[in-house]
Amino acid sequence: MDAGPSISASSASRLLSSFTTFFKLTLHSLLYHRALYPKITFLTVRAFNLPVHQSRYPRLCRWINDAVASVKAQIRKGTIRHISVVMHAAKTFDVLERWVFDVEMFPAEWGDRDDVTYDPELVEDADDEDDEDDEDDEDDEDYEDYEDDEDDEDDENDENDENDEDDEDDEDDEDEDDNEDDEDEDEDEDDEDDVNWMDVNEALRGALRRVAHAAEMMPALPEGSTFTLAVELRDEASAPMDHPQHWIPSHSNLQPPTDISLNQGSSLRGQNTTPIRSVRAGPLFFECWIEQSGSSLHQNSHK
Repeated sequence: MDAGPSISASSASRLLSSFTTFFKLTLHSLLYHRALYPKITFLTVRAFNLPVHQSRYPRLCRWINDAVASVKAQIRKGTIRHISVVMHAAKTFDVLERWVFDVEMFPAEWGDRDDVTYDPELVEDADDEDDEDDEDDEDDEDYEDYEDDEDDEDDENDENDENDEDDEDDEDDEDEDDNEDDEDEDEDEDDEDDVNWMDVNEALRGALRRVAHAAEMMPALPEGSTFTLAVELRDEASAPMDHPQHWIPSHSNLQPPTDISLNQGSSLRGQNTTPIRSVRAGPLFFECWIEQSGSSLHQNSHK
């Protein structure tokens, strides 16, 4: 099994944050375009330089955040093969659609920390005007300049009180600090050289747009439909049994073939599979597709 490319820990952590942000946006988009919740309960915001839709239900948002965090933890451990957003019929809970993301070719190492410096998710309201942003930027700049002026005056007073020996010592200390800073910057640049972040953003933007378009164009789901989030583990991976237990085993109709049982769940693959996109975002590679069940196709053909 190809475990994917190896990259630096800092780049891997940032890359994982980028993907989980993309996946969180995808969940919101699917719930919006598949009309599982009233569209009036969504806000239009911008992320990856795209207009996207975010639910305003606090409980739903918390559920999505917790679910994506659990998926992220399993990806970091290298245990996941597929992630699926599964649409179910009301009452019977029959599988109607599966939106599958194949992450088996993800990098082998993700680093040992979360990178909190990069998070392009759901931060900009699409209805905000650019003029207001510009005014805020100007106010910030003025405030920073004002602080700099005060610092300059304090520095001048301090310099008048210092003797020549202190000046020489300070200069030596500054030279040492500058050298250390230069070394740190060189190390950071080396870590970032293995990933073209512009390509990553462009690829994730394109995938998010394609998923949203596919969801918008598909026939409507039956009224009262619901959804779940499922992960398919790699053959050698152990089931997540941490406490508290975030995951439960899927029903037999959603279980893939294993060494113990070669039978594939009846709800997997479906009667109609439609590829959405193969995504190459730097060292990140994944595929996504839609699986429609026979019951879903039958219902749509009679509308």
